[in-house]
Formats: sequence, C-alpha cells, structure tokens
Amino acid sequence: MRAKLETLKRITKLYEAVEEAHSAELTRAAAALGEVRNAVDAERMSAGNAFYEGREAMASGDRVGWMAADSQRRAAGAKLGRLAAVHAERKRSSDVAREQYVASRRKSEQMQRLAAGAAEQVTVHEEKKVQAATDDRFLARQRWVNASSTRGGPRRMKAF
Repeated sequence: MRAKLETLKRITKLYEAVEEAHSAELTRAAAALGEVRNAVDAERMSAGNAFYEGREAMASGDRVGWMAADSQRRAAGAKLGRLAAVHAERKRSSDVAREQYVASRRKSEQMQRLAAGAAEQVTVHEEKKVQAATDDRFLARQRWVNASSTRGGPRRMKAF
C-alpha cells in the first residue's frame, strides 16, 4: 500500500511539473499577445496623429505636409493590417495555451486528490493495524489473567 502511495506521489509531482510548464507557456503567450496589443495601440495612435496632421496641413494649404501625413497614415494602416494577422495568431496561441493549462491544472488537482485519498487510506489502514495489535495484546493478557485465576490465582513474576 505504501509503494502505491509513493508511486502516486511521484506521479502527482510529475503532473505538477507539467502544470508549471503549461503555466509558463501561458504566461509567455499572454506576454506576446500583450506586445502585439501595445503595437496595435501605438500604430492606431500614429494613424490618428497622421490624420490630424494631414487635416491641419490641408487647412493651412501645406500640400507637402499633407502628402507626408497621408503617407504616414497609409503606412500605419498597412502596419495595422499586418499586426491584425499577428494579433489573431497570437490570440489563437494564447487560447490554446490557456486550454492546455486549464486541462493540466485539472489533471494535477485530480492527482492531488487521488494521492490525498490514498494517503488517508494508508493512515486508516495503519491505525486499524495498530488498534488490532493493541486489542490482541489486551485479549491475550485478559485470557492469561482468567486462566491464572482459575488455576489458583495470578502468579507473580520475579524481577530480574
């Protein structure tokens, strides 16, 4: 029974290690997704700034300034398009990592409960063994005392 418990404990540690690995992967995927979100926000801000700069340039009659702002706005739009594809891929990777982590977490918790149940069974079994041995000693002593009293009283043991 103890060997089974030790095996379960080793398996539980293995599941915990897998859970930690999946947790690290989820953290990495979430960080990568956050980087893309930050880049998307920066490009949106850049596109917005270019739009307003182009508007000001057009209002002031600055054709070169308007063209530069329009070029910057288009470049930001193109970057946003590429970043959207990267964002979608990283979002998918993050979702997969989250699913793997949740599954490994669930399995790890199941193994922990299984090992705890087995440890409890071992403890109960050992307590029953100890109690049975105590009961056997008590009954043996009681039989000895009863047998001694029917033969003429209890004998006293000599001290060494």
